[in-house]
Amino acid sequence: MNYTVGVSVALHKETDPGTEFEASRRVTDLGVVPEANVRSVPDVGDRAYLITRDISNTELRVLDGGAVLSLKLSAIPSYQDDGSGVGTNDELDSPDVSKYDRAMINDMRDLMMDLKQ
Repeated sequence: MNYTVGVSVALHKETDPGTEFEASRRVTDLGVVPEANVRSVPDVGDRAYLITRDISNTELRVLDGGAVLSLKLSAIPSYQDDGSGVGTNDELDSPDVSKYDRAMINDMRDLMMDLKQ
């Protein structure tokens, strides 16, 4: 299994990003997700959403004052060659990354505290 984590922080010094943040809450790198795939996360920044693109891709997006922060997690099944020329798929099904939601929220809180220092 291969995991990819991405973090981004955008600071808006002259304009309030709130309107754009709210308008784009369903927009991901690969298109627009259904409203059911967007869950509000309380007590993180001014507003926060956990956006599930599919079972193996999720993003925590936070508005905190003039900052917009994003933490993305993706899991991809790996294909491994056992040396015999015949590859094996360790896990053919797409992995469910929702088990990491709480950890992502805690990590985002830690990141936000570190950035404020």
